[in-house]
Amino acid sequence: MKILEKNAGLLTNSEVIEVLRARGADSDAPSSRARPSERNVLRYLEQHSAGALTREQLDAFRAALEPFGLSRTETLQVLNLAPTSVVEVHLIVDSAEERLGERITELLEVVAAHSSVARSKRAGGGEAG
Repeated sequence: MKILEKNAGLLTNSEVIEVLRARGADSDAPSSRARPSERNVLRYLEQHSAGALTREQLDAFRAALEPFGLSRTETLQVLNLAPTSVVEVHLIVDSAEERLGERITELLEVVAAHSSVARSKRAGGGEAG
């Protein structure tokens, strides 16, 4: 594998899952190019991240987050963690109360609308995975 551009950007967990699946990490077949560590990472991300979203779903999710004025890293954390509580938003967004104020609830609604994992966590009242 040749590196074309070092540190070109940040990847969401969904994008990492997509890359690992493309490498065959979701298969135990001997013909798979994936290393055991890649298989372990894929299993972990499938169980502990905000879920695998398609490129279109990620783009729609990102677009829905734009009005909140989050930094790139804050947006990445929201996409990866799918916060379901005000406390989680405060852990992700720097100065959340000052920057978002009453819009924190609106942010949580946007997350729930775009993440099936967040919807199930909110509906069940507990943590997923």
